Amino acid sequence: MKPILSPPLADDRILDLRTAADISDLSLATLRRRLADGTGPRVTRVSVRRLGIRLRHLREWLDRAEIVA
Repeated sequence: MKPILSPPLADDRILDLRTAADISDLSLATLRRRLADGTGPRVTRVSVRRLGIRLRHLREWLDRAEIVA
């Protein structure tokens, strides 16, 4: 049986960019553009070639996002 993560540990889970894009309802290309121009969430380097986003950083970024009509 897979252990259930407590909320503080779940917030430290690192998501791949595709999952982060899905959660934030953005295309992967849009998320990559926001990361490149500095308007995206904080990024965690998982390895030399791989980036990820901690769940708590994604939540914080989404909470700060303004709705533009």
